[in-house]
Amino acid sequence: MAEQKTSQFKVPAIPLGKNKAQHIDTELSNKSTPHETEAEPPTTTTTTAQDSLLTTEPDKTTEPDKTTEPDKTTEPDKTTKSDEMTKSDKTTKPDETTRDNKEEKEVTLQHKSIENIPPLPYTVPHWSALPTESYFLSVIKTGTVVDEISLSDKPFLVFGRLPSCDVQLEHPSLSRYHAVLQYRPLTPNEESESQSGGTSLPGGAGRETGYYVYDLGSTHGTYVNKSQVSARCYVRLRVGQMVKFGGSSRIFLLEVSA
Repeated sequence: MAEQKTSQFKVPAIPLGKNKAQHIDTELSNKSTPHETEAEPPTTTTTTAQDSLLTTEPDKTTEPDKTTEPDKTTEPDKTTKSDEMTKSDKTTKPDETTRDNKEEKEVTLQHKSIENIPPLPYTVPHWSALPTESYFLSVIKTGTVVDEISLSDKPFLVFGRLPSCDVQLEHPSLSRYHAVLQYRPLTPNEESESQSGGTSLPGGAGRETGYYVYDLGSTHGTYVNKSQVSARCYVRLRVGQMVKFGGSSRIFLLEVSA
């Protein structure tokens, strides 16, 4: 009796178990499918996280805003350049004023130098006149002619160390006003007087027409053909004769063009 009860219990359990298993499997499959579909959102969340990371990466690109800070620093550079320009302008203005002051000083010095130049200690004689012939002086140094000075433009020439002299010589042995080379013409009245035996003119100037050397009381003297002449006296200088002043090595030879 007991064996029959167990068999009766097992036989109906088999179909019931299969149905239940199938039902359970379907339920599990149905439940598994929503889980699989629900697993998809995390992918979306990861993508959104990546997207968020990608979107945050441009935040790193905001670092160029730091580069904009040097632009702010460059603006002071512009101001400093402008300041430097203004400073340089301020510095140049004093330079211009100093230049103007220097020019004014130079002009005043020139005026003072002109004022300080002593007067020529020579009285031009009344018989002074331009030469009637083309005389000139050949300037000789160390045996060679280095220059020629025309004598046709003025009745006399002043030799000395000052720049106001007609012939300026820089040798230290020369005086400021050293000597004068004076032309002496012969007037018709003087020709008649010379025929009647008239005397020479004041200062020792003879009646002969031509050039005369007049030393102005120089310290180191004037020489005609190596002979020192007397101070403040007219000494005849003929064509072909040489005159030398002080210790200068330059020799002046009187010549006339044919």
